Amino acid sequence: MLLIALTVALLGVLWTWATQPRPQGFADGFQPPQMAAAQFATKTVRGDLGGMLVAIPAHFANYVQYEGDPGLGDAPKGPRPVITPKSKLGSFGFHVRYPEMVGRDSLAHWQDYRDRKIATTHWISVGINAADMYSGAGAVIRLRDNSLRSMLDPASKPPYLYEKLADREFDLEVYAPKGIDPANGKPYREHTHADDVFIGKLAGGAGGDGAGEDESRIAVIKCSNRPLASAPCRHDFSLEPVMHAEARVIYRRGLLPEWQSIQKRVTETIYGFSVAEKK
Repeated sequence: MLLIALTVALLGVLWTWATQPRPQGFADGFQPPQMAAAQFATKTVRGDLGGMLVAIPAHFANYVQYEGDPGLGDAPKGPRPVITPKSKLGSFGFHVRYPEMVGRDSLAHWQDYRDRKIATTHWISVGINAADMYSGAGAVIRLRDNSLRSMLDPASKPPYLYEKLADREFDLEVYAPKGIDPANGKPYREHTHADDVFIGKLAGGAGGDGAGEDESRIAVIKCSNRPLASAPCRHDFSLEPVMHAEARVIYRRGLLPEWQSIQKRVTETIYGFSVAEKK
């Protein structure tokens, strides 16, 4: 339990560090060379993203990995294959200001990003996995089902035993840690590292997973219960069936009421990287 607590505390410190404004290249000296090199693209990134040919503007292409690349921070195991406009993209990420969906494409937008306050910011972080970084169609359904199975399992120990709350929030089912901590008489939901879990579906979708459920509509969201305006939420969803990929968005809890709009706008932004295949 001590190891778990220390791990969660470290993640909290890393979140705080990661969301503080800092100039481009701030951490280059503290990262492995290949990780620093991948941090900021210098030109449009082209490739196959989940079966769709894309051209990703440099300001939307951070930490780009192609299929077969070593993990960021890992040593290469051999020469890197030649990259072509049809090479499969494995993962990348970007920062974008919601709801305008502008990136860090100008000095003004870079300055706005650096000047952001984590308690009020509308800058959100997006990560995409595809190819060998993607766990396949139905991934978000499996994430939802496995999360519910674990959280609601009577064998789970507090604060990891959850209950479904009677009231929905923002058209989301709400699951919260169950019970009272005998050590301090407070609800486990108020534990320093407690999270609420939200599960919902968009009002409309783009297709189905072949089993009658439309995974493009599903959202699995986990939000910190820290009494801070900057408490983070992690929002997972699928880009299927248009693109064989998944996305994760991180934003402050104050933006949770707009989860549907965020999911739609991020999806539209990613689909917008598509380019027609040359004959």
